[in-house]
Amino acid sequence: MPFSVQDEFQHHMEEAFEGLEGVAIIIDDILLYGSNQEEHDRRLKAVTERALKKGMKFNKDKCSFSASSICYFGHIVGKDGMKPDPEKLRAIKEMPRPQCCEELLMLLGMVNYLAKYIPDLSTRNKILQDILKSKPFLWSQENDNTLIGLKESILTSISFFNYKSLNVELKFDASSHALGAHLCSDGEVVAYASHTLSKTEQKYSQLEKELCAIVYGFKHFHHYLYGRHVNAITDHHPLETIVLNPIHKAPLRVQRLMLQLQPYDYQLQF
Repeated sequence: MPFSVQDEFQHHMEEAFEGLEGVAIIIDDILLYGSNQEEHDRRLKAVTERALKKGMKFNKDKCSFSASSICYFGHIVGKDGMKPDPEKLRAIKEMPRPQCCEELLMLLGMVNYLAKYIPDLSTRNKILQDILKSKPFLWSQENDNTLIGLKESILTSISFFNYKSLNVELKFDASSHALGAHLCSDGEVVAYASHTLSKTEQKYSQLEKELCAIVYGFKHFHHYLYGRHVNAITDHHPLETIVLNPIHKAPLRVQRLMLQLQPYDYQLQF
């Protein structure tokens, strides 16, 4: 299906079920959820009534009702949390060494789809991404080792627990060329996130990179964090001086980064 048609279809589907609680739609897949059986059944009734009103029909052979877990777009989602679809993991495990840029792009796309399960993915990916800039396509033993390590990381990826608004922690780290953050709730990992620094950002001081990691983490997980108290954990102690002093005494770039954190209620911990 062409992207323009796909986007239009998605828009019409969202419009058709607008206003209904506990409903997520991707193209023609409808995911309905509830915190208990009664809520699930009430929402299911609302969806079926809306579908009838809009003249839509469901294929009963493709429907699953009152399931404790379900496979949904590459993820197994259930009452205990979420994990990667084993079929997605198998496809990555069995993918051979890329022979050209197109095959490498396909591999990186599959890996990036599972990014939330992989800590420090941007750091791991950088060596492979650099190959895309080289002409002709060159593959080395170092690339083989990186690919093997990346596959092992994906195949041993953990299952994530459901997010709770209690005891929310956001942990950060920054390297010479990437930022990392992971969100925890009640001591359990909810999701990982990482970001590759631009050439300009790679020239920042380490303190500025660490602060960039904090800003990135809060923005990436905004829908989890906004309006809640967050324990922001970093191992970069020089940030303590910046946080404790008035913001106007900091360098301009640091000021701009600090201002982006003002909407959030957080306590920086070291």
